[in-house]
Amino acid sequence: MTDETIHDEVLRLAAEAAIDYRAQPAPGFEQVASFEQVLETLDACLPENPADPAEVIGELVSKMTPGLRPMTSPTFFGWVIGGSHPTGVAADWLTSAWGQNSGNVVITPAAAAAEQIVSTWLLELLGLPPTSSVGFVTGATIANFVALAAARGELLRRVGWDVERQGLYGAPVIEVLIGADAHATVYSALRYLGLGSERVKAIETDE
Repeated sequence: MTDETIHDEVLRLAAEAAIDYRAQPAPGFEQVASFEQVLETLDACLPENPADPAEVIGELVSKMTPGLRPMTSPTFFGWVIGGSHPTGVAADWLTSAWGQNSGNVVITPAAAAAEQIVSTWLLELLGLPPTSSVGFVTGATIANFVALAAARGELLRRVGWDVERQGLYGAPVIEVLIGADAHATVYSALRYLGLGSERVKAIETDE
């Protein structure tokens, strides 16, 4: 079997397993295997030799599926963490298969062009100036980080301090006000940005 044939088979196996999973009825909360159960199933010695690609995918599916929460189900209301849309999943498959390292317009013109169009659409959708800068992040945690980084940079710029160039050593103190019920990731972002998670002023909130 050639490398190309193996690659085709592995991709098909993964796609078929994904399609089958999405078509199955969503398991109940208590039907999902626990962390300990999945860990025990996965536990094995570090392999010393390569494994058959098809077996790797098959084993991954069989061992992981019991521990998957049905977050893609329309009846899943646990936490506010959402699932995925079939079209988005298909586009994500293509993105992974294309394997573009989208650093700039020369290296990956297609990825850069797609990002530019989506940026334009977002600015139009939100009614923001077309000259606004747009950045795409991996999720809410990094979104909080980027927003706080932008705020930190702008506040210090207004008092003549370039934090990107000069860092925070000797920088003017920034006062941070935060809701008492803020998500834990906001505090993480403050730590990463050198603003500290305990120097903030928490503001009490009510219902």
